[in-house]
Amino acid sequence: DLAPGLDRSPIGAVPTGDLRRRIPFWANRESAAPCTYYCPVHIPTVDRLRLIREGQIDEAYEMLLRYSPLPASVCGSVCPNLCMENCSRQEVDDSIEVQVLGRAVAGANAPESAPAVGKKVAIIGGGPAGMNAAWQLALEGVDAHIFEKDTMIGGKLAQVIPWERLSQAVWDQEIKRFLDHPLIHTNLGVDLSQDDFKKLQDEYDYVLVAVGTHKPRKIPFPGHEQVLPALDFLKSAKGTNPDKIGREVVIIGAGNVGCDVACEAYRLGAEKVTLVDIQKPLAFGKEKEAAEALGATFQWPVMTKEVTDEGLVTDQGEIIPAQTVIISIGDVPQFPFLPDSVDTVNVAGADWIKTDTAHRTTNKKVFAIGDVEKPGLATHALGAGKTAAACIVAEIKGEEWKPFTKQLITQKALTITHYKPEAEHEHSQENSADRCLSCASCRDCHLCETICPEGAITRRELDITHASGYESGHGANYEYVSDDKKCIACGFCADTCPCGIWTMKPL
Repeated sequence: DLAPGLDRSPIGAVPTGDLRRRIPFWANRESAAPCTYYCPVHIPTVDRLRLIREGQIDEAYEMLLRYSPLPASVCGSVCPNLCMENCSRQEVDDSIEVQVLGRAVAGANAPESAPAVGKKVAIIGGGPAGMNAAWQLALEGVDAHIFEKDTMIGGKLAQVIPWERLSQAVWDQEIKRFLDHPLIHTNLGVDLSQDDFKKLQDEYDYVLVAVGTHKPRKIPFPGHEQVLPALDFLKSAKGTNPDKIGREVVIIGAGNVGCDVACEAYRLGAEKVTLVDIQKPLAFGKEKEAAEALGATFQWPVMTKEVTDEGLVTDQGEIIPAQTVIISIGDVPQFPFLPDSVDTVNVAGADWIKTDTAHRTTNKKVFAIGDVEKPGLATHALGAGKTAAACIVAEIKGEEWKPFTKQLITQKALTITHYKPEAEHEHSQENSADRCLSCASCRDCHLCETICPEGAITRRELDITHASGYESGHGANYEYVSDDKKCIACGFCADTCPCGIWTMKPL
């Protein structure tokens, strides 16, 4: 037998109905596209691009603004764009340019909000986490009151990200749109005590802690007093009277913040910048590229023994000349106002607030979001703000909060042979919409309907209020269905679907 194990049972006719061993299943929006899955805010970029393809530009902008108040500043500028790093279009040519999509929304109007519900939430900290929490709550009719220690909102985005990476004009537009919301109230220059926190708990329905990390980590090697913390340097560099910088600069810590420090050092007059680290540098993406383009060099593994007037001395006795040494090994949170009812956990010598998947603390009326839980990107802070706000809104409405649980669609589910590589393409949102593979979301191309040899697949319109997978004002108002009486389970629909929607399930 040349094929042992082959099922040779006679089949009198091509099977249909219950005689089939597998059946086609139209799994539209059941899985998550890589861009949505890897985005900490879970922005459904494929839906945004579908709306753009349909000419619904305003609706596409509105949809994005329901996920973040800062799409142009973060998605379009400072984010390393995990969505682009994991974009399926890379298997054809280049990733979809999400930065272009983000920047296009800078001047868009805020979405319409729900009527006021008579509830209010106190948010301690006006960085990206606190801002998105306030934004999401306000869109749902909840009064959001921000208490910010600084003289402006925005956190590190406003304080330390160089204007070369974050356009001040774009930032000002988005801040104005945020502050113009009637249910968002800001209180600046507020330094809270435990008694103040208790008053907030008594006065507000919920309290969110979103103070970020603003205490630089230090290493107590000899000469550490001469070392300038990266956070202080970047704040000064972005101000009107920046610190003076030496001709040669050494930066301890070669992450993306270190790269921002390097770029600012060059802008302020440095001629040579060296970043050192005890491990392979964690810097990546456009921050690393920008630093290297200016001439910055990376050295590792390097252990700092001491800092002298000559520069940085390594544990091997080598001197790396420097008139300015800056340390960039991260920052930790401070929350002296926190009550005993909120537990913390000590990790790597610092206390962080303990939370669950909804960002709720051990006090059920207190949430903690952003870097006070653990360090992350600005998009992680935005995502935490959205999640916590969604949980609070669900409780206010007496509903169950549901976390994001969609699984990542597999690359093998897609049929990318339908797409031709483009050597060059326009850098526009319309071109991005055309190039999108629409992973896990039906593109309504009719290929399945056309290729079915038995004519078993048909497209039908749905009442949009009952459409499957219709979420947050976006989704499909149609579906493709297979007639069990005609389907022979050939699998052509699954094999040809470019979006990975059709799958064959065992019967």
